Amino acid sequence: MPAAGPFAAVVLAAGQSTRMSSPLPKPLLPVLGKPMLLHVLDTVRRARAARVVAVVGHRAREVRAVLPPWCRPVLQAERLGTGHALACAAAELADFAGPVVVLYADTPLLRVETVKALLARYRQPGVGAVLLSMCLPEGGDYGRIVRDDTGGVAAIVEAVDCTPAQRAITEVNAGMYVFRAPAIFDILGSLQGDNAKGELYLTDAVALLRARGTRVEALPAQDPQEALGVNTLEELAQAEALLASREDSRDHV
Repeated sequence: MPAAGPFAAVVLAAGQSTRMSSPLPKPLLPVLGKPMLLHVLDTVRRARAARVVAVVGHRAREVRAVLPPWCRPVLQAERLGTGHALACAAAELADFAGPVVVLYADTPLLRVETVKALLARYRQPGVGAVLLSMCLPEGGDYGRIVRDDTGGVAAIVEAVDCTPAQRAITEVNAGMYVFRAPAIFDILGSLQGDNAKGELYLTDAVALLRARGTRVEALPAQDPQEALGVNTLEELAQAEALLASREDSRDHV
């Protein structure tokens, strides 16, 4: 396996939740008394990220206020999609060459071991990008993973854009990636908003990477609960219960 080297992490924390009834911005909703954004930042920090960037947008001043000094904020002034959000970090990482881990602020259950596993797969010979996937009996609103004949990822199709056959796919995108910088920022400049929402999807970068001859692989999550995205108060309560159970188990080992 290639020797491990430094990596950067970009946490996307600019979105505005439309399903939360809370006076707080979504990234600042507490899980076990700590904003869930900080759970994610602590995870990448413990995985030994050399650079950490948070993309902020909705109620940016409040989100910036909780960031630790080792996390650099960048502003997504217009929320034009996840691909646009990552592109906003390009200037901050202009002098960085190497793997960039991309993840979301609403995944407080992500483990350090999973970040390291994604990086280990990325560092395998011939691999240019890796994403975390999970297998769900009902794919719901998650993007579907379309694999090619070699087992590589050919594309990610958002649920709203799926054909009936694609909706039947049970392997879905967990929303965590490892890309190579600076190449990924060049790719993002080619994204088009020709989809149901008219947004620049980060998921579309996969097909563009493939078109340039880059092999993209998917690593299935050992525990799909790690990728639980908190979008409702019910999911927030679920994440808190799962994290409390995890910490209680650790205390009794």
